[in-house]
Amino acid sequence: MRYLTEDDASAMAEIHKMAFPAGWPENEMKAHIEKDLCIGIGKPLLAFALIQIGGDQADILTIATAAEARRKGYALALLTNAETLLRDRKVHTLFLDVSEANSGAIALYKAAGFQPIGRRPAYYRTPTGRIAAITYSKTLT
Repeated sequence: MRYLTEDDASAMAEIHKMAFPAGWPENEMKAHIEKDLCIGIGKPLLAFALIQIGGDQADILTIATAAEARRKGYALALLTNAETLLRDRKVHTLFLDVSEANSGAIALYKAAGFQPIGRRPAYYRTPTGRIAAITYSKTLT
């Protein structure tokens, strides 16, 4: 695991574009690197997580894994490392939203101890319309 820098922004945007229909552009990745907790695995980059911290709470903005690196435990490793870093920063609760159609991510978050706490109808835009997000949280002790 390593902290990401502006040099990673292009690879982050490419991975995100492959992972999500509305991938974030390079300039948006750079903006997150400047202000949020951004960690990744690999050089070249294989997977990354962007986490926004606000007081004793944090939000996982996104986790993305390169297509060739999926199903190898990188997302779980990022979650585990992020939780350690967040505990060190006195973060008590971690939140995230996930598309209700993303069964792989939902299984990952449940296995990592996240609990569903709500649903946001029509939250994500898809090529065919909109889909709900499920909000999850985890207490970090």
